[in-house]
Amino acid sequence: MGASPDSKLTDTVEHEELLTVGEVTGLLGVSRTSVQKMVDSGVLLAMRTPGGHRRIVRSSVQALLSGQLQLVPGAAPPPAPSSSMTVLIVEDSPTTTLSYQKVLRRSTLPISCEFATDGIEALLKLERFRPDVLITDLQMEPVDGFRLVAAVQNDAELALMAQVVVTGLDDDEIARRGGLPPNVLLYRKPVPWDRVLGFLEAHAQRRQLLLAASHHRGSLKAG
Repeated sequence: MGASPDSKLTDTVEHEELLTVGEVTGLLGVSRTSVQKMVDSGVLLAMRTPGGHRRIVRSSVQALLSGQLQLVPGAAPPPAPSSSMTVLIVEDSPTTTLSYQKVLRRSTLPISCEFATDGIEALLKLERFRPDVLITDLQMEPVDGFRLVAAVQNDAELALMAQVVVTGLDDDEIARRGGLPPNVLLYRKPVPWDRVLGFLEAHAQRRQLLLAASHHRGSLKAG
């Protein structure tokens, strides 16, 4: 096929059918940047041609589609009102997800939530909207929270959002698996619900103050 293996691909897939980045963006309904991030984080397997062009292994795209097909075509979620703080929560436990929903309903502040069950679904949702806060578990399949956080950190725009990890792993296990960036807030499971809610409400209040200040400046200029 005239392609040399990418650093993330073993020789065992040299005879797989390959797709261009453009073909993959069409199949997944995401941008070229998102495809590159999925390759860099190991979600998609890729090879490089002698000319340096990246080719994606079709079977890895099909594996992604088979688990996330309902997310690929179709419209993006409707945007939250500008006054709402948006949160993406990545958690594979239905019980914990339900608990997040119940706890967040206690807040009187405008907080809009989206949920994902693993890093792949989270990356696809991050392509469609930019939350103010990302909350993620670490132990998920097929793409865990470590790889999700790494992909976020490698994106200059996404890296600016507040990032929170909630996990039952201890410090030694986290370090053994590569650690977490210093700008990621860490909470331990069982989830400290009052602290998580307090953190989100503080961010929502700050957002409201910034919006009010922005509107005030706009009214002064208009006057």
